[in-house]
Amino acid sequence: MQVAAAELVAVTAGVATPTGSDSGNRRQFSIPVTVTDLRLTGTGWTATSSITAFVGTSTGVVLPAENVYSSNTTKCSHAVQKVTVTTVPVVIHASTGPCTASWTVHLDVRIPDAGLIADSYTAVLTHDIAINGLGT
Repeated sequence: MQVAAAELVAVTAGVATPTGSDSGNRRQFSIPVTVTDLRLTGTGWTATSSITAFVGTSTGVVLPAENVYSSNTTKCSHAVQKVTVTTVPVVIHASTGPCTASWTVHLDVRIPDAGLIADSYTAVLTHDIAINGLGT
């Protein structure tokens, strides 16, 4: 039985946890992420991330997106140190060969200075993994 390379690589992320280090109009969250790569040989992988707009659950109000994503480089993957994450996927980590890596995302969410309506706002942060040369 043959197993496709894409079946041997997966990305998992935990739940966003407030870090308690808010400052002014910013709220910070941390999120654990792991890329599990069980291949023995082959090319590396590239991880991307995107986020939906924050939308009020009662009002439907959409907050302007200005979210900064940062993470640490691991033993086998290189991190893009700080990047603005929007609805368009951006590269956040990359490896040069098969490897399993874990990192903590530090997501800095900007809260508008004016026009904010009291509500619960939600957004979805997505992580995708692509095996270099194969796609997502």
